[in-house]
Amino acid sequence: HVRGLDQIGLSQKAGPVVSDIRLSKEQAAYTNRLGEDQADLLLAFDQLVAASPKGLLTCSENQTVVVGSTSTTPTGNQITEPGQASPTPESLSETIAGHTRIEHFWADAQAITTALFGTSTTANLFVVGMAVQAGALPISPARIEEAIALNGVAVDANTMSFRWGRTQVANEARLADTIAHS
Repeated sequence: HVRGLDQIGLSQKAGPVVSDIRLSKEQAAYTNRLGEDQADLLLAFDQLVAASPKGLLTCSENQTVVVGSTSTTPTGNQITEPGQASPTPESLSETIAGHTRIEHFWADAQAITTALFGTSTTANLFVVGMAVQAGALPISPARIEEAIALNGVAVDANTMSFRWGRTQVANEARLADTIAHS
């Protein structure tokens, strides 16, 4: 059973998006929204949003594992006021670490997918691959790849990005070697 809810923002309007997704084998959840301290996984496609109060609301120091990208994306304010400073990926990681378990899996997904494919459009599927390989997202790799194929958009690139995300967790040295020789 899957239930989802976008909490804030619309990516089409350059605003942050926080989504709750509930997965269950037993029965559908009564509500789409997660409560405080209920998240098993914080899947952070945008580290700045993940470190925000809304992003951390459902996290628990005893329960929540983090998998995400350290890639920086300028906010609307930073685009209109270029001199505005942005928090570092390290400081954002520290903020998130104060609200979650020790298990954190971070990578600069945009830089890695750009190095592999010449574009970062598949960066989010790279992060999903990391989450699956880390055991934090309980969906079989075959099912994820089936969903990518059914979606029918950039199937080869999305599938390869998902697989390289898995490699990031399983064998980071292999990924680094592949990037160095490409």
